[in-house]
Amino acid sequence: MIDNETEVQELIKLLNEHAPMRAYATSPLVNAVRQAGASINVNDPVQIDSVLYLGDEGGIACAIEVSGGRSVVVTSLTHLRIDRGHPLARQIEAYQLDRTKRLRNPAGHNTRSSGAPVAKKRERQTVHIDHDGRREENDLNPGFQTARRSWTSGEYRRAADAFRDVLQLDHNDPQFSRYWLASCLFLLGSPNELDELLRQHDDNSGVWRFAQALQSFHLHGDTGDARRMLVEAGHLEPGFENYLLRDQVADARREVRFDADPAARAFGCARLFLPAWRGIPGAAAWARRVLKVPPTGVGPDDAPRRFPEDELRALPARRETWQVGLIRCDDDRRDGTPSHDAAMWTFGVVNVSGQEIRAVTVIDRALTEVVAWNHLIQSFLSPMDGDPARPGTLVVCRREFHEAWKPLLSKIGVRCRFENYPQPVGRLLQAMGNVVKQPAPPDAEDIDILDFPQSEAVWQADFIRSPAWVMNEQEGSYRPWCVLVLDKSRSKALLTSLTPADPAPEMLLDFLVRAMARPQGESAQRPRLIEVSDSDCYDHLRPRLEAAGIACRLVDELGEFNDFCLKLARSVDGSEKCALAAGQAVTRAHMEAFYEAAAHYFQAAPWRRVPGEVPIEIRCDDPAIGTRYAIVLGRTGVQLGLCIYDNREIMQAQLGGYATADEMRALAVCYDEAEIMAAVDLQLIDRLGWPIAAPEAWPAVMRLMPRRTPRSANADELVFLAACLRAIPDFLTMKTASRTLRVETGSRQVELHLAWKD
Repeated sequence: MIDNETEVQELIKLLNEHAPMRAYATSPLVNAVRQAGASINVNDPVQIDSVLYLGDEGGIACAIEVSGGRSVVVTSLTHLRIDRGHPLARQIEAYQLDRTKRLRNPAGHNTRSSGAPVAKKRERQTVHIDHDGRREENDLNPGFQTARRSWTSGEYRRAADAFRDVLQLDHNDPQFSRYWLASCLFLLGSPNELDELLRQHDDNSGVWRFAQALQSFHLHGDTGDARRMLVEAGHLEPGFENYLLRDQVADARREVRFDADPAARAFGCARLFLPAWRGIPGAAAWARRVLKVPPTGVGPDDAPRRFPEDELRALPARRETWQVGLIRCDDDRRDGTPSHDAAMWTFGVVNVSGQEIRAVTVIDRALTEVVAWNHLIQSFLSPMDGDPARPGTLVVCRREFHEAWKPLLSKIGVRCRFENYPQPVGRLLQAMGNVVKQPAPPDAEDIDILDFPQSEAVWQADFIRSPAWVMNEQEGSYRPWCVLVLDKSRSKALLTSLTPADPAPEMLLDFLVRAMARPQGESAQRPRLIEVSDSDCYDHLRPRLEAAGIACRLVDELGEFNDFCLKLARSVDGSEKCALAAGQAVTRAHMEAFYEAAAHYFQAAPWRRVPGEVPIEIRCDDPAIGTRYAIVLGRTGVQLGLCIYDNREIMQAQLGGYATADEMRALAVCYDEAEIMAAVDLQLIDRLGWPIAAPEAWPAVMRLMPRRTPRSANADELVFLAACLRAIPDFLTMKTASRTLRVETGSRQVELHLAWKD
């Protein structure tokens, strides 16, 4: 038996209850109808009038109208596509898949053609299409497997030819060759053929809608049609977002199947189309904005607990008492009961004995003890004030923190004690909160600055991008513009505020007047001099300030202002980000050379030229670097970048799955959206104009060591990495087994010998 008769009769009853209902024509239906003289195209909508059963051999058949109702066609249900939004879509799809599989394996049932008669309707032509268009799989499967092997090995042109042949053999395409062919055409850059394929074989699936949306964005940009298709794709195949915009990994060893459950289809979509999405500049960032998917890391569960025990135990132990404080930013409660809403919190760690502010930061996510713990660890390893160290005693302000942290801290020799609202950290954070909650100064037009006494102070003012990210429904994730007014001699912020629109010279004057009216809790005053670095702002400000007796100076560099901004950015950075600017002995020249090399590497797209995770041996002329082993990341589209292992053994263990992430010993650069970057690096890129190749081409660097917190690359490592980023794309284009290359990195020339290693 092919069908389960009980289930079939139940489905027929449901189908007839929903009739008439819409369906879509497939290639086998089109071919048969055209032979009968009727006119219809692939994906044309048709109407199912009634449903009947043609026996085990014929299966469920549908009577449909074509040619404006002038003829009736009776066709197998397997030759129709149903809208995924229909209430019976899943049951119909399950029947179609199950029957197709059973027909390909006919053992155990009679293969004679059904003699069941076909019902005729008066005054209408009737066409009967043979049951399910069965064919011998022996002709189809070997070609499909050959095509898949070519795709897997990166021979996309050969794979495309083979998938075309498979699709021509069976237009019903039970093996989804059209998906594989579309993937090939994206990677080959064949837009005309891809357009035709996407039009002719539209199956109204989420996989196809994602492909159509990507093609539309690639050719025409952010249009209404592209957004409509993308939103529809997100509804039809929501699981693909987890691969494209979140952290789910598409395992290249897993079998690709589209005839299974939604999770398998989402994986198949990722495996085939992630390389295309990663390869089209701006596509992933556009999808995040349209689908309103927040960046990775904004939720409390995104960051696991950090506990680099060996690294913490190696810190100097001080006989000091540190305090942990916490207050809500939006009300006057001190440290009451836990809150589960999205309130913002000010978190601080103070060394009471040594009078150090080890950490102060704003937690803008749902508060958990893991989130607070990760900020605490940062105060040990990379404090705002003082040197890395661990205290003798840590006083914490919440019982749940005490219960969760005490056993962990005991492992590194730190005593943990609970105290409700400890002082002085509580007063410090409360005072900071009071400053933030001060009412806004009056509007500038209501202020006459000539009424204010004049001081000898020198101020600096400019616009900057906020070091913190915000998310809203209209723009997605972004860094808003801010204005900062600074007292130069004291490096004290007199005014910080988000701007209501993009920066403009008249806006800066408005904020300067507000700062004079109430400069951060001090009495109103006029400064002697205001320095700016933007010529448009200078031209607008100078006559107006001079009329009030305030000098205005145009300077090339606002040194104190920029230093303050970098310090502010460092305080915002999460503990999981490794700032390039924080690397040992790293200079601006090192960073500029690296960003130029990283942009060159991304634009060259070397992941398109590698046969897989095949290592490249790199021998460096610097004895401190020696021989390393590089893997080009991005072949599967999961993560673009470069990973350079310290030795062959750890590389083989990682590739073979024998080593954990905690055993990594490597230097890695990963490309992603700007949210991946440390805030201090973003500030420098904004100010100095270093190149970024695409919205998804922001390069983050990490030095990975066993059982230690990832750290920033030092100067020598960064020079070596920049040389590799320039040399590897050139080496791949040469198509030789080995080659010695000399690379300029800005600070010095580096000689590298590169060779393929099995």
